[in-house]
Amino acid sequence: MSVKFEARMTQKAMYDFLLHHTYTHVMGIVAAVFGLVNITLGVHQFVNGGNGSTFLVFGLLFLFGMPLMLWFSAGNNIRRVPMFANPIDYELNEDGIQISQDDKSQLTPWAALIRVTSTRSGIILYQAKDRAIVLPRSDIGEQEAAVIEIISTHVDSSKVKIRR
Repeated sequence: MSVKFEARMTQKAMYDFLLHHTYTHVMGIVAAVFGLVNITLGVHQFVNGGNGSTFLVFGLLFLFGMPLMLWFSAGNNIRRVPMFANPIDYELNEDGIQISQDDKSQLTPWAALIRVTSTRSGIILYQAKDRAIVLPRSDIGEQEAAVIEIISTHVDSSKVKIRR
């Protein structure tokens, strides 16, 4: 069985990946909790007649500043990485994920994947903690069920957490 499709990395797809990657790791969770705690302290100060504006500013900065920075980072990544300038051809087959662009081609064997997860708009295949293949669902299209099936068949089920 083989599934082929062409995908183009967009700022939206990169942002979705960065959000997921950030907020499923310790530092992202700590930043979100820190933001909520600061907002809670700021509201508590105001309710009790104090000035909680500093807490509110820090809370809002951590809650909304991080996603805003990730949005700009996604745009910079798209512009900076030459590979994202053109569409990428993906073929998922028995051997692994064949990634082709222009005259270059690379095969990532299924055994090289350490984790597979998904977001609303993409399927993420991690090769390392900081290296992943992002497959935008919008580009996979009607082949999504076949893509999920081939991934689930070739990657250990304990490593796969794909939501539809």
